[in-house]
Amino acid sequence: MNAIGRSTGRGHPGRTASAFQTAESSPRTRPASPPDRPSRSAFSQAPPPRRSVLGSWTLGFALVAVVGVGAAVLLSHAGGIGKTAAPVQVGVDRMAALVGFRLAQIELTGHVQTADDNAFKALSQPAALSLFGYDTQLARARLRKLPWVRDARLVRRWPDGLRVHIVERRPFAVWDGKRGRYLIDATGAHLQRLRGDVDLGLPQFFGADADKGAGAIHRIVSRHDGLAQKISKFTFVRGRRWRLQLRSGTVIELPPVTPDVALMHLLDQNAWELARDGFVQTVDLRVPGQIILRGVARTRSRMGRSSRRPARDQHRLAHARPRTES
Repeated sequence: MNAIGRSTGRGHPGRTASAFQTAESSPRTRPASPPDRPSRSAFSQAPPPRRSVLGSWTLGFALVAVVGVGAAVLLSHAGGIGKTAAPVQVGVDRMAALVGFRLAQIELTGHVQTADDNAFKALSQPAALSLFGYDTQLARARLRKLPWVRDARLVRRWPDGLRVHIVERRPFAVWDGKRGRYLIDATGAHLQRLRGDVDLGLPQFFGADADKGAGAIHRIVSRHDGLAQKISKFTFVRGRRWRLQLRSGTVIELPPVTPDVALMHLLDQNAWELARDGFVQTVDLRVPGQIILRGVARTRSRMGRSSRRPARDQHRLAHARPRTES
């Protein structure tokens, strides 16, 4: 496929590849083209040659012959003639290439973060000479192995072209693991590694395996209007429960089981206002049916100066002993 013409078009207007330049990825050498007008190679811009009536009839008969042989190949597969199927497929592919169905142009669209060279490398099938011999399912599987590619649609454009539209993953959050910081999507897939402490304005997740459960806990907090925006840090504790740190500084300890129920219970109580405004250091929800407040309450004097008033180390909104650290 070295001689195949290439054309590319970017499919996400308004977003550029420079949005995540902090990643350890090689810069592109090819500028993006408008999404609605893919930039084609000089080969693809040439007008198609005129065919005579006789040539058209010849091409039609050749197409019928190729399709007939292809049907024979499928029937041989169904009938269990496995030893002769592969050679016949190769013959069909060569015949199709000779009569005008040689794969000559690949048009690639929809990608922003995926490099052209990586995509065309995944699409490469040197053994395939024509559209009949090109394996679209194999090409799709290879494309989906690229970090940014969520899915791809491949359509044959007869007689000699292939159109590929890439659907990329959406950046969802930043996960800070032992081996570095990674940009992830809502499924936990790693899109790329980040360098430095640049703030991308995305939710921050910490702890081992926090990337795998990030989407689930974020969906829980997003059910409550404005809550997700008040959380500055999600930490997965010991691989079994979540700790939420609010932008006010208050830490909310969620239980390992039914964290959604515990969070809803907190939001229905006055204790939520204390946590939201930073008047307590910790809100412990690990005991079912209880809200345990810990820390120092902050008050404001008449002069407007911030002062601290010693508060009880622990205030329970329900009478029960809290569980030990889990």
